[in-house]
Amino acid sequence: MTSLTRDRDYATFVEDERALLQRCAFLLVGQREAADDLVQATLADLYARWRRVRDPRLVALRLLHTTDLGALPDSSPRARFELLDARRTPEAVDPLVTLLGTLSARQRMVVVLEWVARVPTVEVAAVLDSTVATVADVARDARAALVRAAPELADDGVLAARLDAAVPPDVRSVRRYDDLSRGQQLVRRRWLRRTGVAAASVLLLVLVATQLRPVAQTPVSGPAPAPATSTVTVTPSPTTACDRAQLSCRASLVRTWRATVYEVVADYLDPEGAYFNASSYYARDETDGLWDTKQGALGMEMFRVGNGGTQITVQIATDRSYAPRCGAATGNACTSIRFMDGNRYVLSDGLDAVDGLEGQYRPDGREVITVVVENRGSAPTLAVTRGQLVSLLQDERLRLPAL
Repeated sequence: MTSLTRDRDYATFVEDERALLQRCAFLLVGQREAADDLVQATLADLYARWRRVRDPRLVALRLLHTTDLGALPDSSPRARFELLDARRTPEAVDPLVTLLGTLSARQRMVVVLEWVARVPTVEVAAVLDSTVATVADVARDARAALVRAAPELADDGVLAARLDAAVPPDVRSVRRYDDLSRGQQLVRRRWLRRTGVAAASVLLLVLVATQLRPVAQTPVSGPAPAPATSTVTVTPSPTTACDRAQLSCRASLVRTWRATVYEVVADYLDPEGAYFNASSYYARDETDGLWDTKQGALGMEMFRVGNGGTQITVQIATDRSYAPRCGAATGNACTSIRFMDGNRYVLSDGLDAVDGLEGQYRPDGREVITVVVENRGSAPTLAVTRGQLVSLLQDERLRLPAL
């Protein structure tokens, strides 16, 4: 596909589908500005993937669910979306939008896909990387929650009409955006980042081979404390003004966290977006009482649906007692390695994804970042090296959300 053909086809798609994406985004996040940012980021990322996309509409809807707003290349980007901005009076929204905000992120997405985008259940399952049976369960629970709060929504016609009316006219009207230019900017930014990561990986491999010596030769049960002289600067997690006592707020924070982690891992291990196309986050990945006690862990997986054998597991724990034992996933022995800058990592003995890679890092002496790379089955796999794993562990965006 030539560049001109790609650009023409992409522009046609945007003209046909942007209005729908705007309506869906508004019902998902509940704010005009946030919805605008989300759609722009989604369409930029879609352009970067365009050569490999078979069904751009479904891919765009999936990106509404996973896109990290910080990925949008902009000379003056706005902050990530918030449920409530304390700096100004909250905008008035339809009561149904507020009611949607009480649902989980997945329930809200299923409602929007089914009743606004009119996506068949089997395609909803594809968008959410789930099964038809699971989607049916989520849809039933979401509808029951809506009906409990507003019994009239038990009528299909009423629900569809109310959802349509909940989107303000200025959101449903398509304004002029330079989506093609934004997509091209994102492609250039990823190319530059990829070349930088490649250079850093080569340097890390040289350091590991010539300068670094293991400080322990036996498997360890957890990551060693980071020395007080660590030079890593910790960037606090993005905060929002929503009430963390509310389940809807927690769901929003986890959704943003998940999108951030996906973007970080893809930046280092799949910068062209050619391999990973799905992620999963389930209740089992969140420690019970995490939000109430501020102790526990969040985890997620990244993989390729349909024809992929490489799976990435990322977990971030509040302290070492909630982190898995290095080596437990792959069965490899692990060694604590101290770099010349004072940072200490616990790394498995494997050199690449074929052997199985595991790494742990404590950037601030408290939170423990664990990344596991495994090749499963005979499907096509992604080449990942130990040096890339160390580079990924160092990224300051890998932090827990503010609890």
